[in-house]
Amino acid sequence: AVPTTAVVSGSGLSYTVAVTGMSRNGTVTARVRSGAFADASGNNSRASAIATANYGGITPNLGFTAASQSVVEGDPSVGANPVLTVTVTLSGPARNTVTVPVVADSSSTATVDEDYRLSATQLVIPAGQLVASLTVSVVRDRAQEADETLVLALGTPTGDVTIGTPSTQTISIRNDDI
Repeated sequence: AVPTTAVVSGSGLSYTVAVTGMSRNGTVTARVRSGAFADASGNNSRASAIATANYGGITPNLGFTAASQSVVEGDPSVGANPVLTVTVTLSGPARNTVTVPVVADSSSTATVDEDYRLSATQLVIPAGQLVASLTVSVVRDRAQEADETLVLALGTPTGDVTIGTPSTQTISIRNDDI
């Protein structure tokens, strides 16, 4: 966790409290007691004050870590299916759990179960976390075919986030059969 730090500056009757490190929305309360601070001339503060401010935070953006990836399909007789990791990140921590569907866009030329399998069609990022991942397992075959693409798109998320960029990831599945 990022530590929250408050820096107090000012003199006389005017003080500024700068707070950094907050990772969630909340309330900041600053209490300045009489005699707690002195100005450049050595004069102690004579009054006390309590100031409260609501910190609204910035709504984080959600997006794929890369716009594209590529993999060679492979032969079914040689080892396991190739696996790619697809990661989605937030630009900052969300104040509540984020759930986002990940769907194959209609522009994809690859076919589910024939060319690839997804480990999940929905990602969950717990409050305060920044990343979630799924895997794409490429189905090996011996068919002579053109290279194919799987275009993954982020659906409408739940939680206090907005869709950022990249909002799609294109996975190129390169055919290796001659």
